[in-house]
Amino acid sequence: MYATIDTNGRATGFYRDTKHAEKVGISPTDTLVEITKAQWRELLENPGTRRWDTDTGEVVAYTPPLPPLADYQIAARTAIDSAAGAARAAYPSPGSYIDIEYQHAERQAEEFKAAGYPADAVPACVQDWSDASGMTPTAAADDIMATAVEWYAAIESIRRERLMGKAAVNAALDHVGVDAARADATAALDAIRPTA
Repeated sequence: MYATIDTNGRATGFYRDTKHAEKVGISPTDTLVEITKAQWRELLENPGTRRWDTDTGEVVAYTPPLPPLADYQIAARTAIDSAAGAARAAYPSPGSYIDIEYQHAERQAEEFKAAGYPADAVPACVQDWSDASGMTPTAAADDIMATAVEWYAAIESIRRERLMGKAAVNAALDHVGVDAARADATAALDAIRPTA
């Protein structure tokens, strides 16, 4: 078995034999080396963390360098934004435009309440929830508004954790600090998600 190895010791391809490698074609900057099945498995199963040592002819552990701190912080802030988006998305039912539907129902429930809950003028969204839940139209409207209050409180908590997490990432002085800030923020955001 053979592997092509680049100038940094990374495996760039694996071949049954030299004829196979020649048929496929290899980069002029790569070196073709004979490897054992165990070395092939180690290189294949540990991409990015194993390299070929040309001096010893062995596969060795490799720890890739960390990206620049600024790039690492950008990735951490993006991860926090994604966690916040997932936490927000956990509140309304899944689907396109569901959040708009809920806002529309809330508006109709508020108008219904402001009008004194008139039995002869129940808005469509309130009536739909009344029919689906078995509640009276008044109870359905109150339930819609109570749910909206819970969602807005969750959105405010999510916003706070997202902003505080990103601020902690920005203030981190090293990669370890960035990791800690990202982990704390994503854990806090995950904790905000509804349990049922």
